[in-house]
Amino acid sequence: MKTIILLLVLGILEFPYISLRNKDMSDSSLENIETGKETEYATLYYTRGLAYNSLENYEKAILDFTETIKIDPRFMNAYYKRGLLYHKLQRHEEAILNYNELIKLDPKDNSAYYNRGLAYAKLKRYEEAILSYTEAIKINPEDSKSYYYNRGNSYADLGQYEQAILDYSAASLKTVGLIM
Repeated sequence: MKTIILLLVLGILEFPYISLRNKDMSDSSLENIETGKETEYATLYYTRGLAYNSLENYEKAILDFTETIKIDPRFMNAYYKRGLLYHKLQRHEEAILNYNELIKLDPKDNSAYYNRGLAYAKLKRYEEAILSYTEAIKINPEDSKSYYYNRGNSYADLGQYEQAILDYSAASLKTVGLIM
């Protein structure tokens, strides 16, 4: 198995995309697919995507994370990694759509809200960024220093300086540990 993964990562061995949603497959052929194979294929694509990411081959990494999601639509780490790469490549609309899907899968994922807020802010959609940061703060108030800071930036970009000051102050207090 390690050899197959290495060959996939190096691009020496191509891994065919297998979908249970193929319209040409009959119900009887679905019964012949081993339980767990779909997850195994998704993991292989995800692992190769991580390797492509490490090599800074972001487009190939995105393709593999996308294949992972096609195979296993509940593979949350693939959404997360793909969203980060969309953001890195300045493809913020795609990042937002990606994080929306992740939020549908796990409405309590504070990182998805936070990263969606960053993408909205890059598009100068500050009101939507503020809503995303606020949701991240609600979900995880203990680890919200950067959420407050970035929400403060969005308020400042809107000219709402009083609210920005409140958020910067909250971020500062969290930094020194005075508020939890």
